[in-house]
Amino acid sequence: MSSSSSIVSEEQQEEAGALESPLLLLEEEEEEEDDFCQNKRDGRRWEQLGMYVCLNIGNQMAWVQYTSVPKESAEAFGVPLSAVTALATAFPATYVPGSILAARAMRRGSLRSTLRESAFLMVAGSAWKILGAAVAFFGNRGGGYALTFLGQVLVGLGQPHLVNSPAALATDWFPVDERDLAATLGLLGSILGQAFGEALCPVVVQAAAAAAEEGIFVSCLFVSVPVVLSALWTFLRFENNDDDEGPLGGERRRRRRRTQEKTPTTGA
Repeated sequence: MSSSSSIVSEEQQEEAGALESPLLLLEEEEEEEDDFCQNKRDGRRWEQLGMYVCLNIGNQMAWVQYTSVPKESAEAFGVPLSAVTALATAFPATYVPGSILAARAMRRGSLRSTLRESAFLMVAGSAWKILGAAVAFFGNRGGGYALTFLGQVLVGLGQPHLVNSPAALATDWFPVDERDLAATLGLLGSILGQAFGEALCPVVVQAAAAAAEEGIFVSCLFVSVPVVLSALWTFLRFENNDDDEGPLGGERRRRRRRTQEKTPTTGA
């Protein structure tokens, strides 16, 4: 009787161990992920976050650039105020196609390729906006507005790459206890960008404006500075947190294989 009970007891312990081992391995995996982020990328994670914040600032300044000086923008392009509002509306209007582009960039490559694509769209859009302001300055206001609208669409397409990325950036670069802070600081760039645009663009236009067209042209040059600088910084310095592609993709795949190898298999 005692021998049979001991056998049952051993079987129960084995079953309990089989159930507990995956949980223990998951806990170890979380600890490994924490250690991986903390120990191997500790010195660079704040720089990566800084690039993301600066991209957000440039993007949001471009969003509110014209609505912060609506009368001057309408005069420069020879359009009604509703057309100036449409320049800002281009951002929410392009959110869905921009999100599709961002998702494809993340699946195809990595967080780095996603932010680089956003930076490229922002620089390209800023170039079209400068060209549009120049065309309007030299007398073709309708053509200048069309080019400016195209520029806003391109910059707007780059916005979802940023809006949808703070969680991925925090997971990719920061240990568990810092991720909420990292995501919050990343989103703070959007607020700062809107505040800077609303506060500084009117000052730049008024200081430069012998005519509204000139003021808008100088404003485009001014807003392009943070866009271009943050884009260059991103292209030169932004890194993935793993040699493999995707946020911690290679490291996670390696740990998943180790977990599968360690997890005991039960027969039918």
